[in-house]
Amino acid sequence: MRVYAETAWRRLRRGRLLWGSAVVAVLPLLVALIGVFHGRFGAGLFDESLEIYLRLLLPLAPVLLAAQVVGEEIEARTFTFLWARPAPRAALILGKCVVYALALLPGFLIGTLLTFAVAMVRADGADVTAALPHLARVGVTVLIGVPVYTALAAGVGTLVVRHPTLAGLLYVIVIEGLFASIAGVLKATAVSFYLRALAGLQFSSTPGVWEPRPSPVAAALVALLLGAGWLFLATWLVSDAEYREAR
Repeated sequence: MRVYAETAWRRLRRGRLLWGSAVVAVLPLLVALIGVFHGRFGAGLFDESLEIYLRLLLPLAPVLLAAQVVGEEIEARTFTFLWARPAPRAALILGKCVVYALALLPGFLIGTLLTFAVAMVRADGADVTAALPHLARVGVTVLIGVPVYTALAAGVGTLVVRHPTLAGLLYVIVIEGLFASIAGVLKATAVSFYLRALAGLQFSSTPGVWEPRPSPVAAALVALLLGAGWLFLATWLVSDAEYREAR
């Protein structure tokens, strides 16, 4: 895992995806700035800015990095050398996922803090103090969401070896975007649904439609279980990834 992690980190430093992901991580800051420009501020503006995080950006950045966890080795024809090593193939997935998650976390945490600071810039001290526990919940949500989405992207990318990034983007659009916005139980298939519950964001209710309402603890556990499931799938599928790509 250490060897694969070091290799992944060297590739990240030489490439542009890491910087692109950092830019993606601070985009909600622009939403908060626009809101302040139009006279909006406070916890409500912060929550509105978070929606773009949890529904789009938080899943998108890991897809750009981790979906190619196996595909880039097959495309560059380096998998023959890697698979010849005595290390288990699962170490490739685990080592890269650790690096990708650690590389993304600082940008998202800093982006969250900056968004909060801008949203609360015109609020009084009492409102800022009252919103600090909510900020802490959002920070925990980011700490859980980044590795979970990294594992999800690795799982989707290992499942669809030929076009991993496209498959990951389609997953984000359909499941994390469309399904998470439809009233009913389909929301429960999206990781963003549980992250929103963990962050304490408000859910809209549709008359006559039942929707699950998980507690923060339950939401965190389900999100972690989903991430673990995708990571297990990736480590299982990597054993014959090059053969599936050839087919």
